[in-house]
Amino acid sequence: MRRAPDSQEQPEELRDYLLRSADELRGAVVFPTRDFDLLFLDHFRADLSPCYRLCIPSHECLGRVLDKQKLMAVAKEAGVSVPRTMKVSSGQDLLRVACEVSFPCVVKPVSSSQWRTPGSWTRVGGRTAFLVRDLLELQEEYQRVSSVLPDVLIQEWIPGPTGQIAVLGGYVDEGGEPLTFFTAYKVLQSSDDFGTGCIVRSEEIPELLEPTIRLWRALEYQGMAEVEYKYDSRNGEHKLIEINARHWDQHHLGSARWLGKRTALWYAYRGRSDKQWFKMPLSSEAAIFMSLAVEAEGRPQIDSTEGIIRVAYIEQHPATGIAVLERIENR
Repeated sequence: MRRAPDSQEQPEELRDYLLRSADELRGAVVFPTRDFDLLFLDHFRADLSPCYRLCIPSHECLGRVLDKQKLMAVAKEAGVSVPRTMKVSSGQDLLRVACEVSFPCVVKPVSSSQWRTPGSWTRVGGRTAFLVRDLLELQEEYQRVSSVLPDVLIQEWIPGPTGQIAVLGGYVDEGGEPLTFFTAYKVLQSSDDFGTGCIVRSEEIPELLEPTIRLWRALEYQGMAEVEYKYDSRNGEHKLIEINARHWDQHHLGSARWLGKRTALWYAYRGRSDKQWFKMPLSSEAAIFMSLAVEAEGRPQIDSTEGIIRVAYIEQHPATGIAVLERIENR
């Protein structure tokens, strides 16, 4: 393990560090693990790409993915179901929300990194997104978050619990086809409505694949991808929430289901041509991923009895593990 400068706070220093290490690491595949890593690799693409294989989409594609308004526009044009969405840039724009989106609605940054810059996270209340129920609440919240940036995204709220959030994750080739992928539903996330998946359960969701491929092709997407939807019980559709063009916690589900996502990524960026190698049959065994963020002090024990990989914290927090398993069983 090596210590390197931070891509958000010290981007130039990290670039120089990678260039100094190029003779030793030349040809290595670089995987981003957060949005600031994506921005860093894209910004220094010309400097780094002669020495490394950068696992990121093209500059043009990445711009359409990170800008959620542009992403929704591309998805809608491609016939992918999306929540009603509008961008507001002033308090006057808020008066159109009831007509164009409706209440309750979701407020989020146009690009996730905008609320993560130094000082911004505290000013937006440490939230990646939040729900507002009426115009008065929206006006009060907008006054707060617009101090960071006046442009924010307003989206239709899709009612329903965390268990309606679906994920398709994998690696996409240059033709918009997945070399390997899995689908899953979230079971638990922190925070409840807008947060990181703490427990994610693999499940066959075949209806996600065709619209996701259409979206990838419309974006001219290539690289790793986690595409998130939420099931809307009002019309029976999965509606697009976002795409993460980076490594993410629940990639462990790929290994649990015999997909070998990281291996597929590595071979693809090393130039392996035998794509059939990645298209392995799915295991019939379900899988659950639990993030260590739930109980940092505990350690997971995994038992594959009864066709389910069960994850429970048993050393210091047995009650947590029991509660989690009960919730999964009752799902």
